[in-house]
Amino acid sequence: MSEKKPQSPIKTIVILVQENRSFDHMLGWMKSINPEIDGVTGSESNPLLNSNGRIHYKNQSGFIEPDPGHSFEATYEQIFGVPYTESQTKLPPTMEGFAQQAESIQKGLSEIVMNGFEPDSVPVYKELVSEFAVCDRWFSSIPTLTQPNRLFIHSATSYGATANDTKMMIEGYPQKTIFETVEEGGHCKEGKLPNYVVIEQRYLETKLFSGNDDHPPHDVSNGQNFIKEVYESLRSSPQWNEILFVIIYDEHGGFYDHVPTPVEGVPSPDGLVGPEPYKFKFDRLGVRVPAILISPWIERGTVLHGPSGPYPTSEFEHSSIPATVKKIFNLKEFLTKRDAWAGTFDCVLNRTSPRTDCPVTLSEPVKMRETEPNEKANLNEFQEELVQLCAVLKGDHAKDVFPHKIVKDMKVVEAVDYVDGAFQKFLNDCDNAIKNGADESYIVCAEVAHDQTKKQVSKSFSRKFKTINIMANSSHSSNPNYTNIKTVVVLVQENRSFDHMLGWMKSLNPQINGVTGSESNPFSTSNTEKNRILFGNGSVYVEPDPGHSIQDIFEQIFGVPWSQEIANKKSELRPEMQGFAQNAERIRNGMSDTVMNGFGPESVPVYKELVSEFAVCDRWFAAVPASTQPNRLYVHSATSHGATSNNKKLLIEGYPQKTIFESLEEGDCTFGIYYQYPPATLFYRNLRKLKYIKNFHQFDLHFKNHCKEGKLPNYVVIEQRYFDLKILPGNDDHPSHDVYEGQKFVKEVYESLRSSPQWNEMLFVIIYDEHGGFFDHVPTPVTGVPSPDGIVGPEPYNFEFDRLGEFLTKRDAWAGTFETLINRTSPRIDCPESLPEPVKLRETEAKEESKLCDFQQEMVQLAAVLCGDHLKENFPEKLVEKMTVSDGVEYVKSAFNKFLGECENANQNGADESTICIPTNTVNSSTTKSKSFASKAFSCFVCGDH
Repeated sequence: MSEKKPQSPIKTIVILVQENRSFDHMLGWMKSINPEIDGVTGSESNPLLNSNGRIHYKNQSGFIEPDPGHSFEATYEQIFGVPYTESQTKLPPTMEGFAQQAESIQKGLSEIVMNGFEPDSVPVYKELVSEFAVCDRWFSSIPTLTQPNRLFIHSATSYGATANDTKMMIEGYPQKTIFETVEEGGHCKEGKLPNYVVIEQRYLETKLFSGNDDHPPHDVSNGQNFIKEVYESLRSSPQWNEILFVIIYDEHGGFYDHVPTPVEGVPSPDGLVGPEPYKFKFDRLGVRVPAILISPWIERGTVLHGPSGPYPTSEFEHSSIPATVKKIFNLKEFLTKRDAWAGTFDCVLNRTSPRTDCPVTLSEPVKMRETEPNEKANLNEFQEELVQLCAVLKGDHAKDVFPHKIVKDMKVVEAVDYVDGAFQKFLNDCDNAIKNGADESYIVCAEVAHDQTKKQVSKSFSRKFKTINIMANSSHSSNPNYTNIKTVVVLVQENRSFDHMLGWMKSLNPQINGVTGSESNPFSTSNTEKNRILFGNGSVYVEPDPGHSIQDIFEQIFGVPWSQEIANKKSELRPEMQGFAQNAERIRNGMSDTVMNGFGPESVPVYKELVSEFAVCDRWFAAVPASTQPNRLYVHSATSHGATSNNKKLLIEGYPQKTIFESLEEGDCTFGIYYQYPPATLFYRNLRKLKYIKNFHQFDLHFKNHCKEGKLPNYVVIEQRYFDLKILPGNDDHPSHDVYEGQKFVKEVYESLRSSPQWNEMLFVIIYDEHGGFFDHVPTPVTGVPSPDGIVGPEPYNFEFDRLGEFLTKRDAWAGTFETLINRTSPRIDCPESLPEPVKLRETEAKEESKLCDFQQEMVQLAAVLCGDHLKENFPEKLVEKMTVSDGVEYVKSAFNKFLGECENANQNGADESTICIPTNTVNSSTTKSKSFASKAFSCFVCGDH
């Protein structure tokens, strides 16, 4: 019985193919740091054209312009030492023709092709070669230009192409690729990175975005920067210990290499012969190119020479990639005879356990070009091919200018705009095709993609869009399962009830337990038969703020004002939800009209679309019948630790309860808080610890980038602008802030999430912390609600936390969970990419000189604690008594910046990660254990996990 082959530790293979450099040019001088590498010593040389002299190989390469020759004919001369003729098709590969071929193009060009980079000029590669593996016998698959070699990488054939082929470009190369093979093998599994990752660069260069593919005349330092960025992203990934990162170059670009190219024993992949005049049989390889292999399963300084099989003549070349992917992932069949012959490089995984000492960051690259990119330059041949490909995607291949005239006079900067527009059009056409019911195996043909009926669309495709949605379709399971969700995003808006915001959505979906217009409240509960006000749909801009204290809510729910005597008889009370109008009129004459009105669906178009497209929960209650802060505490900790309003002592110390953030950390999950003003989550004591400061991100600087880059953590909390300024209006929906701004904010967040590569693994939850005094018709649960921790609220209410508030949040072990709404076996592909534009409701500017609302006062008081002002005599009430909104904004921003600065100082001075830094402006008052840290002019609360 044969022994079962051990399973590979590699789950993700990442491929990055740079452009047009030979091994000796990029890595040959690495022999000086590792003599085992088959590199260069300086004794290598080439004869010059029409001269008895020779030019020796040097290590002085820098910025390169122009581009050396690397066509089929040029490569032939470089390898065999004589110009190509039809009568001489294969000779001994002397590698003696590089200098003479370069001089035949341009005088002095031999100096460029006979030079390589010393290790210190390419420090990223120097470190990667030292830390991981280099393969010093990897050849391009075919002795010609970029595109045929790139075709070999993923399909082990160029389908007979030795240069660009207009017919094949229009139709698309038909050969089977490793992408289909991986899909057939069931390896498109869940994960932020799939099993096979291909990274493509910026092939076009502008002043704003430099080319980073290493194709001359692009600056190699930009390529080094790009590889550094990719490596460091992979290194920081939780998938790092399952990754193999492969960096190769597609072809040699005309640069010298001393290792003879294999010209015997190389099989044709499929028996195809190249076009006239060369009639190439695909029976020899191209020039040696750089190959670096990176994984924690590779020993430092590994050098991979030629393969040990599977055939005596086997070599490492681009077809080694699909061959190795097949082997690692145990796929069924080879693509062609070439990948069946090519050596596999899985042998480089030469450790029994992953290394823990792999560098987290790489060296900074060395800039070589002193001038700006020449974005007005003509296109190189590969850039021309990219433009021509995009012309096909856009439908311009039917025009007379295709293929050559379209690129003849095109400049790089023009090409950038063209390819971006063409590709975006192609993606849009694919999206329209999907919406029109086209089969996934069809291919979008741009010129007939517009205004098609379902029947027409399903018949008229010419470029597969199935692969556009690989991520959308790769992670489905056979049963509905919430484990498809890897990122939960929570946005808690302010002070609105269900009926007020969503009640009228019942007109769109009768299944929603909303309102019909028959709901009403009496102006006085002492006479409920007369003088009632019906619930309307005319809500607009709301000012002033309705009552929502614990006393107000008691009256709204039970219909009678709070008193100790009545509260003692709570078992006799019924939550009839009849006291809203009465309570509102008690506060201000005419306010009942405000609280007894909701928004028609057209007034909140963002919510209208979200409710129609996704899910609405019509039985979600605030966790405690009180104001904002206690309810926000419940969201992330399932308790307010006894608070029914602001608590000075706990504000200073921080609320001590365990939160979901610590639970996530214990479960090896990640979290991030994206804030616009100092985050309200800092009311929790534990989140003030140094260890968590890195989890706070400025929303405007980081949120969209993290979405775009797929870097959102497992649990995302988004905090709003709680203050209302003329230049930056409040967007939390707290009256008197314009709901229009809240709708804009929800739209912005949704569209950022929707465009993220993580979209198919997300659950986005929008709730409101409490009802804000607005009517809701559904009775609040008042029995069977457990106290979270047995703590009783303060005098005079002595609230036992045994009933809920208006429609909104949760309560942990007892609370219902909502993963059942994830009710599909595969993710939808028709989710809207954008939401409607909101409706502006407020006609005036923000009143930034108005006094602070209760929650804004609490935010200022929290900021006072963070900056040390809680020790002043005016804390807490006098500090906020006369403060305006604009004053509050300046104060909280300054205070939070001071807090972050002290945290940074503490980190630099070696403070323990459990330390909480609260500045006091008092010299030598530190309570930390660190002696050096004790001399700092601030103090720290040292918090254990108690």
